[in-house]
Amino acid sequence: MKILALVAAGAAIAARALREPWKNFWDGPKLLPQYPVAQVPDGVDVRVRGHLEPGERGTLVAPLTGRACVAYRLRIEVRDATVVGPEPWRVLCVDGRSVPTWLVDPTGRAPLGEVSHWEMPVDAEGGVGQWHDVKAREAAGLRRRLSELEVRTDYVSWDHDVRVQEAIVAPSEPVVVNACGRWERDPSVRTAGYREVGRTLRLEPMLPSGQLTVSKDRWLLRRTPEYS
Repeated sequence: MKILALVAAGAAIAARALREPWKNFWDGPKLLPQYPVAQVPDGVDVRVRGHLEPGERGTLVAPLTGRACVAYRLRIEVRDATVVGPEPWRVLCVDGRSVPTWLVDPTGRAPLGEVSHWEMPVDAEGGVGQWHDVKAREAAGLRRRLSELEVRTDYVSWDHDVRVQEAIVAPSEPVVVNACGRWERDPSVRTAGYREVGRTLRLEPMLPSGQLTVSKDRWLLRRTPEYS
């Protein structure tokens, strides 16, 4: 009987070990609690859906397509003639920039602290995970940008040996922000009570991880409904 009990216990442990990866696969990563901007609790890690508005510095211009954005990521690869095989490409440059932004939803707006991670799937103009060869009209701008980054390109044949990907976050696009809400006293904010002091919300990096993420991942957007 003891042997049978040990066998049953071992089978249960093995089944649980096999099930966990599939459970994570189907359920996806653990989600933070969702709040609209006006109801974010103080000192709590939250998930908020909205769109981004640039601050005083305005928007950026994406270097490949010239689109207005608040953040972009550009990846450039060159063909390595010394490599024989299906993947003869090596990374020449990965460039990303962003500007200070506000997160806006129907209930209010809040400035974002320093974003540690921008999750930007490559969109239609960038190729949805595909690449496209650099066109003649794009080459001059890319050479100039790479020169600013002190990346050598004198050995690159821009006619056929370069491919690029670009992803952006545009001001009008829906995004999901994972951050920690911090309410601060702000006398400039009007309140109903005579003696009350107004408050404003800032979305800051979470503790202790120090992470503040902005994502336009479709899976996450589907699981974070828009507040109305």
